Amino acid sequence: MANLDDIDRRLLAELQAEGRVTNVELAQRVG
Repeated sequence: MANLDDIDRRLLAELQAEGRVTNVELAQRVG
């Protein structure tokens, strides 16, 4: 399995919390 960096972990956390978030909103949340 590939190593996950901080951004990857934040993306996964956001998607686990709300899987129906749009890509634009996800990008805004993660930075």
